[in-house]
Amino acid sequence: MQDFSLSSMLALMVANRLATASLIFLFVAIVIAALNWDKVCYFVRRAWHSTPLIGTVARLARQVKNDHDEVNTNGWRSGEISLCEEYYNRYKSVDKDPSYFAKCEDYLSKVCEKGRRTNPAWVVPLMAALLVLEAVGFAYVIGPFVNREISANNLQYLTWSVASFLALISGFFAHIAGHQIHHNSLIKKARHWWRGTADRDSQIGKDIVQISIDNSRDDNDATGYNKILARIKTNETVTAKYHWIAIFAITIVIVAIAAFWVRTEQLNALETEWVAGYQVNQSLNTSNSPFDLPAASADVEKQSKEKTFDDKLGAEHRASLVTFAVLSVVYVAIQFIALWLSMVYGFAGLASREAYDMTSKFKTADEMIRWMARQRLAIRGHADHKLRMLQRKVAGFDMASDIGHRSTTTAHTRDFDAFLKLRAQQVEAERLAEKAVEDQRTIAAHRAKLELQQQLANLDAEYSAPVTAPIADPQPSTTPPTPAPDAQALASAQQPAPGEPAPIKPGQFDDLRELSDEELDLMTDEYGLNVEQLKRIRATQVAMAKTGKFPAPKGVSA
Repeated sequence: MQDFSLSSMLALMVANRLATASLIFLFVAIVIAALNWDKVCYFVRRAWHSTPLIGTVARLARQVKNDHDEVNTNGWRSGEISLCEEYYNRYKSVDKDPSYFAKCEDYLSKVCEKGRRTNPAWVVPLMAALLVLEAVGFAYVIGPFVNREISANNLQYLTWSVASFLALISGFFAHIAGHQIHHNSLIKKARHWWRGTADRDSQIGKDIVQISIDNSRDDNDATGYNKILARIKTNETVTAKYHWIAIFAITIVIVAIAAFWVRTEQLNALETEWVAGYQVNQSLNTSNSPFDLPAASADVEKQSKEKTFDDKLGAEHRASLVTFAVLSVVYVAIQFIALWLSMVYGFAGLASREAYDMTSKFKTADEMIRWMARQRLAIRGHADHKLRMLQRKVAGFDMASDIGHRSTTTAHTRDFDAFLKLRAQQVEAERLAEKAVEDQRTIAAHRAKLELQQQLANLDAEYSAPVTAPIADPQPSTTPPTPAPDAQALASAQQPAPGEPAPIKPGQFDDLRELSDEELDLMTDEYGLNVEQLKRIRATQVAMAKTGKFPAPKGVSA
C-alpha cells in the first residue's frame, strides 16, 4: 500500500519544484485577480481596445472605411460614440455627489448589514490550509482504492488531485450554505417585524420596488420590513430557502460516514492479513523435536499466545475505530468552521457590497469625492487616447469626401468631455420628452374626468325637472307621434307627493344597463315613460357605474 501521508506530499512537491512553483503562482494570481476583479476587467478592456487588427479601435476604423460611416447632426461618427460609451458606464460609477457617501451608509443601515464586512485577508489562507488538511484526510481514504495498475508516482498524482477536488467541493457547499443562512436571517427578521405591525400589509412583500443606493432615501417613510425586502432578492412568497443548506448537510454526513466506513473496511482487511500471517507463522514453528514441551504444556502456551494476539488485535482495532471517528469529527468541524466564516462575512443586499466598498475605503465624503475626481481624470485620459487613435486611423481616407474632410478638421473638438456634454443634452431631452408625455396624460385624464362630471351634472339637472307631455309637431310626419306617458302611471311609479311633479332619479331607478333598445321599448308601458327617457336613464346609470355611484338601493319599483 502506498504512502499518502503529509510527508509524502511534501516530498512529491520538492521532487517537482517547477510544477509546484507554477501552481502556487497560479493560485496567488487567481486570488489577487479575484480581489481586484473590477480593475482587472477594466485593464483587459483597455488592452483589447488597442489590440491591432482585431481590437475595438481597429474594427471601428474598418467600419468607417468600408461602410463610409456618416456623421450625425452633431458631427460625431457612430464609431466614436460607441468607443466613448465603452468608458461612459465606468465614468458614471465614479461621478457621484457628496451625498452618495451618506446614501451608502443609509443603504447598509436599512438592510440591517451595517457593521458587516467582506472576508478579511486571513480568511483566504485559513480556508486554503483547511482545504489542504481535508485533502490529506481524503488521500488516506481514497488512495488505496484508486486504480492499482498505474505506477506509484501517477497514483500519488491522481490521489491528491481527486482529494483536492472533493475538498474544494465541500468548501464550496460550506460557502454557499453560509451565505444562505445569512440571507434567511434577514427574511426571518422582516417577517417577524411584519407580524408585529398592527397596520401591516395584507401580504408581505406586495408591490415592493427594488431600491438602489442612489434612491435609498425614497423609502424613508416605509416600514422596516419593507426596507429590508426592497434591498434583497426574495421569492414570491418571501420565505426562507434551505436547499443549499440541505445539500451541505447531506454532503458532510455522507463524506464523514463514508470515510469512517472505508477506513474500517481497510482495518478489517489488514486484520485479516495479520491473522493469516500469524497462523502461517504458528504452523511453521511446529516441529517434532524430542525436546518439545509435553502436549498439555504446549496447548497452554498456544492458548496464551493466541490470547495475547487477540488482545493486541482487539486493542488496535478499538484504537483505530476511535481514531477514525476523531478524523470524521475533525472533517465535520472543519466544514462548520468554513460555514461559520461564510455566515459572518459577506452581504445579502443587492448593492450592499458596493455600499460597503465606499464606506470602508473612505473615512469621509470629501475623501471619496477627491478619489472619484482622480478616477474620472484617468478615465477621461484613457477614453481620449483611444478616441485619438481611432481619429488618426480614419484621417487618411476621410479626405475623399467633403463630410470626411470636415469631420477630420473638427476632430480636435470631439473628445470625451464633449461626449459627456452631448450625452447630458440627450438625457435632458429624453427627460423633457418623458415629462411632456406624462403631462399630456395627466391633462387628458383630468379633462376626461371634468367632462364626465359635466355629463353627470347635466343628466341630473335634466331628470330633476318635472316630466311634461311632449308638444305635438304641427308639421306632417311619416312617423306616428310617440304617445305621451300616462301621468297617473308615472305618479304611481314614482310615488310623488300629491299635487307635485315627481323627479326621476336614475340612481334610484331600476337597473336598465343590461336591457337592449327593443326591451326598453317593451318596458315603456310598465314604467309609463317613453323610449328616449328610458335610454337616458340607462346611459346615466352606465356613467354612474364608472364612478362607483351605481347601483344604489332601489328606490323605484314598477
